[in-house]
Amino acid sequence: WKSKSSLKWCKSRARRSIESAVTDALDLNGLLSGAAREAPSGIALIHGETHVTYAQLEAQAGALAAGLRALGVTRGGRVAIALPNIPAWVALQFACARIGAIVVAVNTRFRSAELGDLLARSGSQVFVFIDKFRNTDYAGQVREVNLAQLRDLKHLVLVSESDAADLPATMSGLPVIPLHALIKPADTRTEGHADDGCVLFTTSGTTSKPKLVMHTQRSIAHHAQETARVLGYTARGTVIQVVTPLCGVSGFGMPFASIAARAPCVLPAAFDARESLDAIARHRVTHVHANHEIIRRWLETARDGDDLLSLHSVNCGSGIAGVTERADGHPTVGGDGLDSRHAFGQARARNRDVVEQPVSERLDREDRHAARAEEHLRLLGIIGDVTLTRTMGVAEGDQ
Repeated sequence: WKSKSSLKWCKSRARRSIESAVTDALDLNGLLSGAAREAPSGIALIHGETHVTYAQLEAQAGALAAGLRALGVTRGGRVAIALPNIPAWVALQFACARIGAIVVAVNTRFRSAELGDLLARSGSQVFVFIDKFRNTDYAGQVREVNLAQLRDLKHLVLVSESDAADLPATMSGLPVIPLHALIKPADTRTEGHADDGCVLFTTSGTTSKPKLVMHTQRSIAHHAQETARVLGYTARGTVIQVVTPLCGVSGFGMPFASIAARAPCVLPAAFDARESLDAIARHRVTHVHANHEIIRRWLETARDGDDLLSLHSVNCGSGIAGVTERADGHPTVGGDGLDSRHAFGQARARNRDVVEQPVSERLDREDRHAARAEEHLRLLGIIGDVTLTRTMGVAEGDQ
């Protein structure tokens, strides 16, 4: 189809064959070690000009785990992370998994009051954050938090492009450590287990304060492998782009699913429509997990000559109908051969056959089902994975 920007969406011209097989890993340690063992030089993460292999990612996780242990982090400890989408985020998650520690995923849009509340209620011992990102002075917001009143917090780890000599030695009496100083000679210890807590997410609720929802290593590893299977990430030539923040369940799951599938993951620091479209063309991205707002920005930004022929599947949440209706009457997702797989949160499907009815006949119904499913899970206090399938009857979520 052609919109005003002549944005071209289409599938690959030939059916893509299956090259990799997802192996079952019970925890995050097994997920990464399996990839590093089977494809050590394979590309795990692409961030700007930086390419991180599976072997390098495993080595980084081991070195960071040693550094966190040196700060006193042990199994069950809490490490808060407030970073944009950079490889260090993923490496720190695997580092914590080695120890059996829990990542507290901090939304970088939180203001000082929300941040202080989250650090206090989560019992975070170490807080990893960026000093500045784009137009935000995040370190300035951290200074507004009364860190001295947080009895569990002992260390601050700062990610900065500034010279180490320019970084503060302390903030509110707490020692400040640059991220590179956290890297220690890696050891081979793996203390974390499948049923250990892995990551704490915040989610809105009926109270004024965000609720905290815990996932285990088992649930994250299972979800990653199921996502890779259900959404076809194992197909030869798959390249995945993350366009939502790692601090939320939607973005968080994508790097781990790509590792499960042994597929490269393009990881921009934050979403920018122009940069995202350029990255799709440059890296021949095949799969994106998006939402209606991201697709709207793509449509507004796209221009003649954009090469998106590699794009095979956009995994999209609710609200897409309103966007598609504005694209000259043509569906943005699901039309002209582009595969549409409605997912909410992160996808887990019991029946892997995605509904194949015309988009115009199913969008409204799926949005109604999705709204009920999301509300049902929210009331249960569950952050889970929902995919609408041909046999859709019950919305399920993994805790």
